[in-house]
Amino acid sequence: MGQSYVALYFHLIWTTKKRERYFSSSGKIRLYDYVKDMVERKVVELLAIGGMAEHVHLLVCMKTVDAIADFMAYIKPASLGFVKRAGKNCDCFSWQKGYAVFSVSASHVGYLRRYICNQENHHKIWSFDEELDFFLNF
Repeated sequence: MGQSYVALYFHLIWTTKKRERYFSSSGKIRLYDYVKDMVERKVVELLAIGGMAEHVHLLVCMKTVDAIADFMAYIKPASLGFVKRAGKNCDCFSWQKGYAVFSVSASHVGYLRRYICNQENHHKIWSFDEELDFFLNF
């Protein structure tokens, strides 16, 4: 093989500090647009983005072997800065420390993409804690 091929799929989840319900529908759209731009700068393919007022989901395909920790160390502070610049009365806003990351097989990418894009429907049934428990025990 004359070149390297890398396609690593990851499902990333992070929450607001103390899981405070912070984002309105329009606030989520602005945040997602900003995160999309930041992801593209890292040469990472964004397959899906979604979430609720207190958490964010990303489904990404990394085309390099860059560490996922480096990617998260880039995306969380960048999005925090955006929220603080864009919002009103958000000096106290912060993301909770840490994050969850799950590897995803290529055969499950379609399912997970639909899941992330339908967060509003899923959270009519499941709380964030129930959702996270599901992924931790999957």
